[in-house]
Amino acid sequence: MGPQSSAYLEEFKRKLGKLPEDERKDVIQEIQGHIEERLQDGQLEVAILANLGDPKKLANAYKGDYYLQKSNSSVLEMVYLGSYYVGSSLLSMMIVPLLVALAYGFLLCAIVAIPAGIIDAVFDVSWISVGTEYTPRVFEIPMAILIALVCYVIYYVSKKALKAYLKLLSFTHRKVTSI
Repeated sequence: MGPQSSAYLEEFKRKLGKLPEDERKDVIQEIQGHIEERLQDGQLEVAILANLGDPKKLANAYKGDYYLQKSNSSVLEMVYLGSYYVGSSLLSMMIVPLLVALAYGFLLCAIVAIPAGIIDAVFDVSWISVGTEYTPRVFEIPMAILIALVCYVIYYVSKKALKAYLKLLSFTHRKVTSI
C-alpha cells in the first residue's frame, strides 16, 4: 500500500469518530483489505481511492449503518430521528423556496427600481409609476433610490435568513446523527 492509501485510511479512521473501537477496527480492516485486493488486481491506487470517494462520506455511511443496526437503539431515539427528518423536510419544502423567492425577487426589484424611476422622471411614461400620483416629478428619482434600498435590505436579510436556516439544519443534522 502506498502513501496515498495510508493517508486515506488515517483520514477515514479520524472521521469514524465515536464509533466503538471493535467496530472501527473491523471497518478499517475491511477498507484496507479492499484497497489491497484491488492493488493485487492491478488497479491504480489513485483509481481505487477515487472509487471509494471522500473518506468523510464513507465514514458517515459506515457510522449511519452502524447506528441503524445497533441493537440498543431505543424507540425514542428512532422517533426523534424520524421526526427530525420528516419535520425538517416538510419545513424546508416551505422555508427554502420562500426565502429564495423573497431574496432574489427583492434583488430584482432593487435592480429595476432605479432605472424605472429615471424613466418615469425623464420620459413621464404612464405605465411606470414610482411613488404616488401626488409625488412631484423632482422626487421620483430619490423615491426610486429609496425603493431600491428597501428592496436591497429585504434581499440581504432574506439571504442571511436562508444561510442561517441552512446552517441550523446542518448543525442539527450533525447533532442528531452523531454517534
